Amino acid sequence: MLLYFAPETVLPIASAAAAAIGGFLLFFRRGATATKAVFDRLFRRGRGSDRN
Repeated sequence: MLLYFAPETVLPIASAAAAAIGGFLLFFRRGATATKAVFDRLFRRGRGSDRN
């Protein structure tokens, strides 16, 4: 119970982070491509996957 963060504390931080990431992805296409590549690697999607 020592590190409890109430929703009214976390939501503004999450909102600001989402706005920053959204702005980054909106204006920087390479950023979107890089982000997609990271997620594809993390979740093993893409060229080498065995999914059909």
